[in-house]
Formats: sequence, C-alpha cells, structure tokens
Amino acid sequence: ALKKQNQLMNGIVRNLPVIVYRIDENGILTESMGKGLESYGVRDGELVGMNVLEGFPQYRDEMERALSGGTTHYHVEGQGQSGFWAYETFITFDQSAGSGALGFSIDTTSRRLAEKSQHRRRDLDRLMADVSARLVKAELSQVDVEIRAALSEFAAALGVSCGCICLWRP
Repeated sequence: ALKKQNQLMNGIVRNLPVIVYRIDENGILTESMGKGLESYGVRDGELVGMNVLEGFPQYRDEMERALSGGTTHYHVEGQGQSGFWAYETFITFDQSAGSGALGFSIDTTSRRLAEKSQHRRRDLDRLMADVSARLVKAELSQVDVEIRAALSEFAAALGVSCGCICLWRP
C-alpha cells in the first residue's frame, strides 16, 4: 500500500503543475518538489533553506496561521524567469511532526491569464460603447476632438502611446 501511495504522489508531483513542500516551525523551507517549480525557474530542492516568511512577506499572516496549528488557502502571483505565474496555495499545520507546516500549490497561470484577458476585453468593450455613444451625440464641430480623445483612451487602455495607433483609410 505504501509503495502505491509513493507511486501516486510521484506521478502527481512529476507530471502535474504542482508544488509540494514542508516548512519548519521557523518558516524555513525544508523540502520542495514538483513540476510547478519550473514556473519559478528552479528545480526540486533549490529553494530549501529559504525563509518563506521573509521571502513572501505579503503572505506572512497566512503562513503563520498554518505554523501555529491552522490551515490556510490563498492565491499568489508574480513574475519569474519564464514570465507571469500564479498559484493557488494550501498550507496546513504538520500534525505528524507536531510543528511546521505542509504546503501544496497548483499552477493557475493559464486560468489567471484567461481571466485577465476577459477583463481587458470587457473593459475595451465598455470603452468602445462609451466612445460610440459620445461620437453619436457629438456636434459635427466636436467630432475631431472626440476622435482624438477616444484614441488617447484606447491607447491608455492598451498600454501603448497614441503614436502606435493608426487610422486606416481605404
């Protein structure tokens, strides 16, 4: 039975975008493994010795909750060597050891990028509707001003300079 459990855990950790880790009572990472470490640009065990309370101060409260006997769940996002990454993280007190914590994180990067893309698309759709309504209501003498304002708003929404937006005329 133990062999089957080890095979199952190894299969999950080696092939799915997850990270499994152990943190000691002082917040020091003592074990880390999983295919999900690739998003950080590291391999199994490379983060061992890192103080996660200092390395991720924005999640200190959650980690301390787990280290003091509780369980916590949160989302973490950042930039790594391979670009943007996002994880859903679960940490619980290590009852078998009587101290420290056990953690499990699953890569949610694709989902978060899709959500961000959806939000951006929705924002652009709202902007387009707003600009269209303003252009319909504009006096003829103000159309040029409204178009220039709209181009500035679209450039800002897209994160580019106005010079990057060109109008095509057939």
